[in-house]
Amino acid sequence: MKGWDAIFKDLEDKSSEAIEQTECTIHEDIEGTYIHRDEGDVFYSEKSFEIGMIFGECLLSVPAIPEAIIKKEKLPFDIPSSKYLFVDTETTGLNTGGGSYAVLVGLGSFEDDKFVVRRWFLPDPASELTLLIELREIFEKYDLIVSYNGKSYDMNLLQSRYDFHGINYRIKDKYQLDLLHLVRRFWRGKLTDCSLQTIEREILKYDRVDEDEIPGWKIPWAYFNFLETGYTGDIVKIHDHNTIDILSMPVLLDYLSNIIANPSDVQEHLLPCSKYYEVAGMTDKAVGILESNQEDETDESTLLRLSLLYKRRADYQNAVPVWEQLAKTDNLTALEELAKYAEHKSKNSELALQYTEQAMAFLQSLPLANSDYHAKWQHRKQRLTAKLQRSKS
Repeated sequence: MKGWDAIFKDLEDKSSEAIEQTECTIHEDIEGTYIHRDEGDVFYSEKSFEIGMIFGECLLSVPAIPEAIIKKEKLPFDIPSSKYLFVDTETTGLNTGGGSYAVLVGLGSFEDDKFVVRRWFLPDPASELTLLIELREIFEKYDLIVSYNGKSYDMNLLQSRYDFHGINYRIKDKYQLDLLHLVRRFWRGKLTDCSLQTIEREILKYDRVDEDEIPGWKIPWAYFNFLETGYTGDIVKIHDHNTIDILSMPVLLDYLSNIIANPSDVQEHLLPCSKYYEVAGMTDKAVGILESNQEDETDESTLLRLSLLYKRRADYQNAVPVWEQLAKTDNLTALEELAKYAEHKSKNSELALQYTEQAMAFLQSLPLANSDYHAKWQHRKQRLTAKLQRSKS
């Protein structure tokens, strides 16, 4: 069976004839125009959306990226929203090597009171250089690239195509914000997957119910079919698919920004927000988020996280009471922290031994206790016992 590379090569010879047959048809199906360069022709189109339009249960708004995201992603503080560029590609395959091409690239940006989605479609693989030159001119006008899995895929693919054509342009060096990485911090393991369409449906409450929606996996086939037959019906669907991908990104960025800026609004966001602030180097804020919830019923994982943040700040006055509370339910991490604190900080080896024996008793009650973990506690007990014996002699 032929791979995508071989199929694509076979179709290149047919594509020039197909473009002559379909140029007027594409123009009829999609409002746009052909861009003519010596390197070849690409089809350009755009759509504008009003700021404030409804998208699922959300609104299309200009996102205000909070300090935590800026620090975590190492972004400059002074990038205005007018310099955000939302990027999505539709390609011939999932790898980023020489066999995959971007057949359509969508770029979204805020302009005055609108969000504008611009799309460049490659009707002939031989015209790829024109596509890349056009994109470079746009990319250079913006300071921050926002994508969904773009750091791992879209930007790598485009960079590989610039490199392939010998164009000295480092698109990967631009500041980037990949929304997939943020999404995983909040919903990995809680949803069936973290695909953009799943997030649209489950979080933003936007469902692509249109029966004409083309799934992403079908796009390479639809493009190859266009090259061979000139059929443009699926090309229209690819444009619509890409436009929704782009449109959902600023909505999602605004949604995530509001969660991170106001973590106490929703209980389930407290722990992931606190973790995010911690990795952003904002430990005091991470502590404050968890402390604000202590009047409500707090689960063990949240309490433990709070105690370890206290420890990081060497705030044992607050950490120890939390560990003591957790130790009442035989929380092994809390018992270990109490044993270490008693032995090394308060110099109370007898109390450290008590916590150690409590942990060992709990481990023995478990049907499948980890032998290595049990051995670690046994070693601690032997060391503390020997230390107490020496102190009495």
